[in-house]
Amino acid sequence: MRVFSNTPRPLVVFEAWIRARAHQKKNGGPLLIVDEHDNVICDKHGRPKPFRLAIVAPGGGMSGVVSAGMFEVLQEEGYNDDPVGLLAVSAGVPNALAFGCKKSHEVIPFYENLIQQRFIRFFTRGDPRMRLYDDVIVPMIRMLDHEALRSYKPKIYTVVTEWESGKGRIVRLRVEENPSEWGMVAQAAMTIPGFSPEVELTGIIPGEPHRKVKCADGASSLPLPLGEAMRIIRPSHILILAPRPTIFDLPAWESRRYRWTDWWESWIALLFMLDVPAATRRGTFSMDDQVSKSLKRMHEIHPRIECTALFPKASSAVSVLESDPGRVHKAGERGKELMRECLLHAHMAVKRHQGDAKLEPAS
Repeated sequence: MRVFSNTPRPLVVFEAWIRARAHQKKNGGPLLIVDEHDNVICDKHGRPKPFRLAIVAPGGGMSGVVSAGMFEVLQEEGYNDDPVGLLAVSAGVPNALAFGCKKSHEVIPFYENLIQQRFIRFFTRGDPRMRLYDDVIVPMIRMLDHEALRSYKPKIYTVVTEWESGKGRIVRLRVEENPSEWGMVAQAAMTIPGFSPEVELTGIIPGEPHRKVKCADGASSLPLPLGEAMRIIRPSHILILAPRPTIFDLPAWESRRYRWTDWWESWIALLFMLDVPAATRRGTFSMDDQVSKSLKRMHEIHPRIECTALFPKASSAVSVLESDPGRVHKAGERGKELMRECLLHAHMAVKRHQGDAKLEPAS
């Protein structure tokens, strides 16, 4: 696993999260930002700073099973209600929705079932079995606990790409409404350009509630919407749960197989994307560059917004169009292991810092 952070402490978001939960358990009230001495951090007006966590779940096709495992461990630890918002891209959408209604434990089997149904077929364009709505959206909606989802307080957002212009739009999944309403948005957010027909949405453009726009997968335009998460959710901390490695950070010996897989999948995608608008096609083939730019931008973020991003190594990930159920299952289990490792090390770091604080002389 590779951990990126905009502070010298890689797991800074987990540490802040653990301290906030410990303070809440001890004193009650909302989650607050506290230091190593268990003192509440206040703003310039003397008001306690709330701990506002945004979780960003990028996409990655079948590799989304890795972040599904990460979400499952967070659910096991009872962290579901702590974020103020979730921003999910493409394959991250079912992971975020299941996390919102405490069904994360059903997502890895959901991915495995897609393979058993032979959902992914490469060489038959327009194959009727490659039906996103029937094979993914309907089973996904059936999997969720809608009563729990309607009462989920954190807001869930996703990204869609305007078909013609290639521009990304952030759309809230209004889970308090009927699934037939927000299900179309979820379908658009996961529609891989060229593999499934674009989806027509209404009311996603501000100020134009009746305008209809054809949309597709949000990863084509905003694969890692870090700035958008800051603008919409206004967090104090951001946690990124990425299902795929960033290929620009991998050493050659580790990424050889991954780069080869990425290359031939790109060529297969090209065969399907010949009738996709140029802007959307360009965005799809530059996703890794856009992710790399977002990670570099993390270090320029205002220091009061702390970020931690988790990326699996190539050996822990699966390809976007993986069709081996065994590999998918192992990738999901590895996602669980990665999250448990992070929580363990973060808890140890918090205890160590608390111990160091106790040794400091009283002022």
